[in-house]
This record gives sequence, C-alpha cells and structure tokens, in this order.
Amino acid sequence: MKLHQSFSIFMIPFYWGNGLNRLEHQEGMPIPLDAHVWEPAKMSVEQGILFPHIQQFLQASLDERPGGRQKLHPHDYRIYALNVGAEPWKTLFSNPMSMVSREEEQAVISFQFLNDADTFLSPKLVICPNASVGVMLFAVAFWGKSPELVELMELNYRLHKTDKQLMPLYLAMEWEVENWRRRVDREEDVQKKQKGKEILQAKLEALERKRERMKALYQGISPLKTDAEGRPYWTIDQFVNLLFRGLKGTCHRFNPFRAHLFTYLQVEQDVATPELLQDFERIVRGQNRHYQVAMNEPSSYQQTFENIYIGSSVEGGGILTLTPKTHADFVNQFATSSLLPRYFWIYLMVVVQRFSLLYLIRCLTSVDDYQTSYPPVSLRLLRQFVRRLAEIKVNTYFTDVSDHTQHNRFYRFCCKQLGIADYFREIDEKMQALNEYLKQLADRKKEHLQEYLGLILALLTVVSASNDGIGLFEKLGILSEQSSFYTPATIVLIALIVLYIFYLQRKVYK
Repeated sequence: MKLHQSFSIFMIPFYWGNGLNRLEHQEGMPIPLDAHVWEPAKMSVEQGILFPHIQQFLQASLDERPGGRQKLHPHDYRIYALNVGAEPWKTLFSNPMSMVSREEEQAVISFQFLNDADTFLSPKLVICPNASVGVMLFAVAFWGKSPELVELMELNYRLHKTDKQLMPLYLAMEWEVENWRRRVDREEDVQKKQKGKEILQAKLEALERKRERMKALYQGISPLKTDAEGRPYWTIDQFVNLLFRGLKGTCHRFNPFRAHLFTYLQVEQDVATPELLQDFERIVRGQNRHYQVAMNEPSSYQQTFENIYIGSSVEGGGILTLTPKTHADFVNQFATSSLLPRYFWIYLMVVVQRFSLLYLIRCLTSVDDYQTSYPPVSLRLLRQFVRRLAEIKVNTYFTDVSDHTQHNRFYRFCCKQLGIADYFREIDEKMQALNEYLKQLADRKKEHLQEYLGLILALLTVVSASNDGIGLFEKLGILSEQSSFYTPATIVLIALIVLYIFYLQRKVYK
C-alpha cells in the first residue's frame, strides 16, 4: 500500500539529578547547554486552540516581549532548536541516508533527517526544569520514491532501536554509485562505457568528499565502522549521542535501548480496511509485520473523525488520515495545518508528564535505607517533594486542554494510554507509606532524645551527689588533703560508668 505522506518524530526522554536526596539542590535548574549547538527556538503554538493558561507554559520560552523575554517559572517549558547554520551540521541534513533490509539484501530504504526550523520537523530540545526532565526530538522522512506502508513500519522498527541491534546506516549515494557501477559493467558500447566510467569516477570523488564530511561531523562520538565491502556506515545511536553532546550537564536516558516514536501517515483511500488498522496498530507500538497483532485486545487507536485515527501507546503514538481522491484539500494539509501546530504540542505535553512522573517515582525508590542514606531523607525533604509534585500536577495536568472536542479526546486518550492518572496514584501511595515510615523514625528520635535528657540529668545528679558525698567525707575526716587526688578520679569513674550504661541502652534500642 502506497503512502501519500508520512514522517516520524523520534523522542529521546532523559533526566538529570541524583534521586530524592538531591531534588532540593536541583529545583528549577535547567541543564546547562552549549550555546553553539542549541539556541532558543523560534516557533509557536497556534492561537485559539489550547486554553491560554496551557499555551502560556508550553511556549513561555518562545515568547518575545517588549523589553526582552518574560520571566520563566520552574514549570515552564524551555524549548531549543539545533543551530544548523554552519558546518558540520549542514552535512547531516543535506545528505540522505539509507539502510538495507535484513530480510532482503537488495531492499534499500532511503530517508533524510528533516530540518524545518519553525516546526518539530527538525531537532528540538524540550526541558521542564521543575521535573528535571527533558526530551530530545528529531524527525525523519522517506527520500526518493513514494514509500510503501510496510517500508514505514520497517524504517521505524529499525531506527527506534538504539542498543546492540543497531542498523547500519549508509550515505544514500553509496547505492547510487553502486547502481551506476553495475550500469557501466553491463554497457557494451565502447564509447558509452568510457563515458560511464568518467561519470562513475566523478561520482566516486563526490562520494568520498561526503564521507569525509560525515566523518568530521561524528568525530569524537565513536570509531568509524565499515562493512565487508569497505563502505563506512553509521548508526542512529551515534546521531543521538551527537545531539546529546550539546548538553554540558550529566544526563541519563530513561531507556538507552529504545526511542519513543510519533508517526504521521496518510493513505489515499476512503475507508480504513482491517489490514490498514492492523498496520497502524503496529506503527503506534513500534512494530513490523513479524508481530501478530491481537485485535480483540483494547486497541491503541481511536477515531476522532471518519477519516482521522489517533494512536497512543507506551512505545509511541501516531495519527493516520485517509484522503479521498476528491475534496481532499483539508486532509492533504493536515500535517502542517493541524498536526504540528496543535496535536503534537498536546502529545508532547503528555509525554513530558509521563516521564516527569516516572522520574519522581524513581526518586522515591532510589534510596534503599532512608535512615542510613546520606544525606538522610527527612520529613522536611519529603515536604519539599510534596510541594514539587503539587506544582507539577497543578501546572501541567488537566482534565481538558481545549474548547475543541477532538483535541480533548486526543489528550484524554493519550493520558489514559500513557498511564498518567495511574502514576499519580502510585506516587501518592508511595508517599503515604514513606510519610508514615518517616513519622515513626521521628517518634523514635524523640524517644531517644528524651532518653538522652534523662541520662544527662542522671549524670548531673550523680556528679552533684558525688561532690556532696566527698564534701561530707572530708568533714568527717575520712578523706584527707593527701588523698584529695581521689576526688577527680572518683568523678571520672562515675561518669564512665554512666556513659557505659548509656552505651548499653543505645545498643538495645538500636
């Protein structure tokens, strides 16, 4: 089945910080960026679609006001764009890449990294300082011939893996040169064959220049690899690491082995067939046709209109549109007129919510022993955590986001599929348990403090009684001036006995 339009946005969620004990030291602090790599983005949310209070925190860092930018709150998103105005970044976006399907060695799928600076179809960095969470984004689309639906599934499936199953990625020109080489070898006419060799030589020289520029782009990321034919290749993981090199602080990916995908595809037909919906389910879940979809389970998609399907799962999301052969202007322009300036902002907000909550859960479970950890977890720190969670919930979690039914349905569906409400409940339960435990620790500390005070009073009483007793012995003549050295020794001995008793009590209560 031919695709009319398609693109895929890869999302790499990450966090910075060091668990619950460090939350107070990183609160509201964005991760430092290399200004030569990342710069404030120049884009906007479409006016009149989302509620103003939601639009405000989404695009707070994008607003240009008289006298400079407005003051940003910790929960406001910071959005940055890749500075692609100079080399070596130009090389990346001017050179399409290719991968070879493993099932059929001659099946080459070519794609390009997109660079539409004013939309999410270019590398972007979205940061939520209050949650210490960010999302790295980049987009790819097919290059060359009109793709088949099965090729889209294969492209997504191969590229979203960033672990040991990495797919080799070549310069697309490698196959152009290879095809021209075969053409020259088959040519029988002597003059045409000679002309073809000259063209082939020029192509080889151009290819080598492209290879050198690509090597310069990835210099310092990882060693260059070559296949059995001596062709250099790269991986999607290298590209991800290339983007992360612009972050100066230490950050950690939530999933080092997979990317979260959002896919848009448009098919030229009036009705969605069961086969098409099965494939859409696979795309939403980052799968290919080797996975047998169980259609009797709750599906990962819904309809908002007869010709628009929305999809969401923990692996990814997507939107499928059907375009008829006539009166299709609105649907043909759906990507630029609706999806990018509306729907994707909503989806991004839900994804950031999900990973913000996952990070908070990680913070709550990162300390094995709250009593012996350093610095120790205290009720004060827990109260700060509660306040931070409340700020995230109040400022970024909503029942509705728009006055438009389809946008609210999309938001609610994505929240349900990504478990937002369930994560809030899990955090509440964990915090209740932790709160009770810390209260018990506080009560035990109060008891120990009372014991300390009692022992100190007992010690003072013993010392006072000792002084009185020694004074009495001196009056009775039992102690003389020659034996006066016994007085401090006696006091020290009594104090040591009391301290030993205190030590034994500590051992018992501990």
